[in-house]
Amino acid sequence: MVGRELLEEVKEIKEGVAKHFESLFQEEEWNHPVLDGIEFKKISAEEGSMLEAPFKEEEVKQAVWSCESSKAPGPDGFNFKFIKEMWEVIKGDILGFVDDFQKHGKLVKWVNSSFIVLIPKVDNPQKIEEFRPISLVGVMYKIIAKLLAHRLSSVLNGVIGENQMAFIGGRQLADSVVIANETTDEAQKRKQAGFVIKLDFKKAYDKVCWAFLDYMMLRLGFGQKWRGWMTECLKTAEVLVLLNGSTTRQFGMQRGLRQGDPLSPFLFLIVAEGLNGIIKSVISHGLFEGITVGQSGLKVTHLQFADDTIVFGKASEENIWAVKCIMRIFEIVSGLKINFGKSLLMGINVSNDWMKKMSIIMNCKQGVLPCKYLGMPIGGRYRSIAMWKPIIDAFKKKLASWKTRFISLGGRITLLNSVLSSLPVFIMSVRLLPKGLILLLDKIRRSFLWGARDGCKKINWVCWENVCKNKMEGGLGVKDLRIFNLALLGKWWSRLAGGEDGFLYKVIREKYGYEAGNWLNWIERRCNRRSLWWRDVCHLDHLYHRKIGWLSGGYRLKLGEGKSQNQEHFPNGSLEQREMDLVTTVEKNHLFLGGRIIIGAVGSIRGKPTNLWKSRSLGVEAQ
Repeated sequence: MVGRELLEEVKEIKEGVAKHFESLFQEEEWNHPVLDGIEFKKISAEEGSMLEAPFKEEEVKQAVWSCESSKAPGPDGFNFKFIKEMWEVIKGDILGFVDDFQKHGKLVKWVNSSFIVLIPKVDNPQKIEEFRPISLVGVMYKIIAKLLAHRLSSVLNGVIGENQMAFIGGRQLADSVVIANETTDEAQKRKQAGFVIKLDFKKAYDKVCWAFLDYMMLRLGFGQKWRGWMTECLKTAEVLVLLNGSTTRQFGMQRGLRQGDPLSPFLFLIVAEGLNGIIKSVISHGLFEGITVGQSGLKVTHLQFADDTIVFGKASEENIWAVKCIMRIFEIVSGLKINFGKSLLMGINVSNDWMKKMSIIMNCKQGVLPCKYLGMPIGGRYRSIAMWKPIIDAFKKKLASWKTRFISLGGRITLLNSVLSSLPVFIMSVRLLPKGLILLLDKIRRSFLWGARDGCKKINWVCWENVCKNKMEGGLGVKDLRIFNLALLGKWWSRLAGGEDGFLYKVIREKYGYEAGNWLNWIERRCNRRSLWWRDVCHLDHLYHRKIGWLSGGYRLKLGEGKSQNQEHFPNGSLEQREMDLVTTVEKNHLFLGGRIIIGAVGSIRGKPTNLWKSRSLGVEAQ
């Protein structure tokens, strides 16, 4: 269905879909106000010059090689495998094209044409709104967009507010989940009366006003030449919708950001910074109050991850009206409209009558905690297996689509490690899974491995512990979910001990008073208001037996059996002279921690002494 009309003929469907997207990308006729009274950070003059500097050959080549070789091509029909294979032949033409754009800031329209493919959001979609439009751009435009996106990403950290967690180095999806959990946990335990609002933007990327984007770039200190480049990339865009292998007619755009354009995520951050600025201005005038975290009165008011926004506030009618006014102002200036019908209002330590009244004011649904935010439950006791039903259902859904009778044992092992064991990776990096859940997931994995189907059980010929051993020890190399879970949680030790500056660290510092430089001694302290997540992180101390060494500063090491290149730091330890993927390693008696390198005895896992290690380009590098 397109709108309210059911279309069946191919010609009608094509024209109906084309009209739908043409209307979606059509700018509405009104004069958008501006945010001149609100303060924003600005990039430095040096950063502005860097953004507009000529592109070097190495920079262009890096942009080309950062693109996936075999992804579906745009209207030009080329993918990046061809560009890479023929680089020495065609690089002169590509460099000339890039240099011409840098000097004149113009693009030919055919270069910026793109296909829109429709990806279903739900099973058995019937309406056009139940598809997600993803753009397939041509290779020449993608090279330009990659170059600009790489430069843009390097300066955004200084001007984008700490409440925004997406697409910026040092900020992670998991940070938003942890902060949201710690905030709701603090309010619940301190008996603070508050509320949480999950906001749903209606077609967020598709309705961005280009004039507002240009205004925000001006306010953030971007130069005229850079802004001209962005305008050219937006205004020359032409799109065709792919339907069953054929295309609709071509049409232009007057607003919106194409999902699939490398620039779009970063440009959306700039647009969303307008909302961040409005909220901060309202707070500074005493018109809105967030939830208090810690002894020093830190207020958590909102979190943004791209178009996923969640607001925390003290329970008062004035605060509810303030949120509604903020969202209306942002809609008027940016074109982004809140879908209050899909938004959710939840209360903390408030009466049901108060919640009903506030949900009427907000004109949104009334919900209860725990709720799902960024795919994770927040505000609940996640030790209960019932909380993890979506993960169990995801496992079963995957298995339902596989026919074990047609898959060899080797194929089933590959599917176990690459698909089933990867489904809960994000959750395992934030939560310590209950033992009962791991046992249940292992039961599902065992049944699939040994070929059980249609409710018929098969004999498990080898005990599960031996199956999870690495192949050198006689196992099958299947991931041990318990060890994998502990390894993923271990990254929080590295990040918190590193004392990085960010919103997450402010919340943890205020709530628990931790000292980054004295991390290993500090974790012995106890806090009566510890959240379950914090207990899980501190619990790792018992596993590691406090024998972790920290190293940073540019040392180069080889990992494994053989001589260390740095005997001064590891006189008794042997490191390995081969590269390992520390995330998916089958060496189950080894854990990795993200961030700075960590080398040291862990104590015993399966009765064996072992080590922790992790390296990255900043700090210690494995080679």
